[in-house]
Amino acid sequence: MSFVQFNEATEQAHVNAARVNPTSYLSTFWLVKKMALTRRFGRGRLLDVGCSSKPYRPFFATDAHIGIDWPQTIHQNTQIDVFSDASQLPFRDQAFDTILCTEVLEHLRTPQQALNEMARVSMPGSYLILSVPFTFRLHETPHDYFRYSPFALRFLLEEAGYEVVELHTRGGTMTVWCDILFRAVGSSLSRLFRATGLRGGALRALQAVFIIAPQWGVANLVFALHKRLPGLARQLDPSDQYTLGYVVIARKADVRNRR
Repeated sequence: MSFVQFNEATEQAHVNAARVNPTSYLSTFWLVKKMALTRRFGRGRLLDVGCSSKPYRPFFATDAHIGIDWPQTIHQNTQIDVFSDASQLPFRDQAFDTILCTEVLEHLRTPQQALNEMARVSMPGSYLILSVPFTFRLHETPHDYFRYSPFALRFLLEEAGYEVVELHTRGGTMTVWCDILFRAVGSSLSRLFRATGLRGGALRALQAVFIIAPQWGVANLVFALHKRLPGLARQLDPSDQYTLGYVVIARKADVRNRR
């Protein structure tokens, strides 16, 4: 079961709280909500780079969803079709109509080479759907190498032959501070609960009430503010300096139109 829940009837995406680290609910909420905006760009044969369990598979009405991940992945590998390094994709040129790469680029030692490979196996005019963290904790250490500003993303993508079509921030300053606070408090509470000997269902129940529920409330409140009162949201939760991360849609240039 994935950490992403998607209702096809309403086209609404939600976080499956049972499948995420309790302290990561808020950041995952923003990632899933912004990834939902990319649905219309997925088509044809889709390559999911760093796919893990293919959590976003329900988002895209594609002809094929092919997942690759590296052999040493710490995530579930039951949905991986091909084990490969992202910097050396084992596919022919122009084999795919869509590339999906979520929360992967920061873990690659040679990100430009990986993006060049994604461009190589993409059809001209096809889309790359990419997400990266920005103000975010160290994770999957020691393989956590980079954080990317929007300027770096545009540079790397343009070098690979892509043009940025859309760039979405995942919350702003208030969201970042709330994430830091919830992680600190949530980690302390989890240690306290475990110290009392709580395990299994009892532990998860307390985490749901005291760690996940507050994040759910704040995340939904701030997200609704951005959606319904964007002007006020830009004042209270500005994302021009601080954000949890970015979701980018980029289009591969038609080689005939490139200089």
